[in-house]
Amino acid sequence: MKNENLNPEAYIAVGKNRQKVYGNNIVYLSDKQEFEFEFFNPTTNSIKATISINGKPISSRGLVLRPGQRGWIERYIDENRKFLFETYFVDGNSSAVKKAIESNGDIEIKFYKEKVTSSYQNNWTTFNQDLKDYLGKNLPNQGTASLDWFPPTPDSFKIGGTNHCYYSTNPNLGNYQDSSDFKTRSFSKAKELTKDLETGRIEKGTTSNQHFNSVDMDFEFLAFHTVSYKLLPVSQKPLQIKDCKLKCTNCGANLKSSWRVCPICAKPIDEESKCSSCGTKVEPDWNFCPKCNFKLK
Repeated sequence: MKNENLNPEAYIAVGKNRQKVYGNNIVYLSDKQEFEFEFFNPTTNSIKATISINGKPISSRGLVLRPGQRGWIERYIDENRKFLFETYFVDGNSSAVKKAIESNGDIEIKFYKEKVTSSYQNNWTTFNQDLKDYLGKNLPNQGTASLDWFPPTPDSFKIGGTNHCYYSTNPNLGNYQDSSDFKTRSFSKAKELTKDLETGRIEKGTTSNQHFNSVDMDFEFLAFHTVSYKLLPVSQKPLQIKDCKLKCTNCGANLKSSWRVCPICAKPIDEESKCSSCGTKVEPDWNFCPKCNFKLK
């Protein structure tokens, strides 16, 4: 199988360990948890990756992945601060609040192929045709689209023993200035909860020692592959029955709701039995925790 047919890969990692992905590309993280992106380019061509978080691009520049290259990025492109997931509580019954937080934790990574033709100096007719093929409509004639390169930095961003690079595409194209204008979402809204909904956004964490350098390369205007994730607080992670059992408050042994005494330490179960999910006091004959609503038996 030729690797030209393979797509680039992107993952959420913590300490360079990939995080488990649940339905609708959801990853659950804890409050104040820093994380990285893991990239892999299985193709025979260099590609560019751009990152959007919380519904907005983090930079007009992107990362270049050489053929067969794998590596991690832990920081923002334009600022040496790590990626941080931070949670807070909102009113889960308000439709206005739900609308305001619907992009919280959204991650969108787009990949672009390297141009194999001459340098990227498209006249508006060619560029307009590209957009017509994508949007099904023409744009008014506005002259020439060109690249605006940022000066290189003195540092190197090394992954897998090879220098990584970033570059900027900033053509003066009015409302179609950047490919990030064309946004997609592959997952539904966050789980509908009641009051005191915990939500989380991607913010700026501690200082990073990872560095970048620039490269003069041309890439296609439209992305050929997109990877999307949704970061949610661990509190929204669905629990199985086995995760929410009655436990003895004295020795921690698992208990059955029909028992009156702990078989390990003989502590009466009706004395402050608690839900192991949230710590709320519960009665042995209860089927559900009155606070977190998870099944107890």
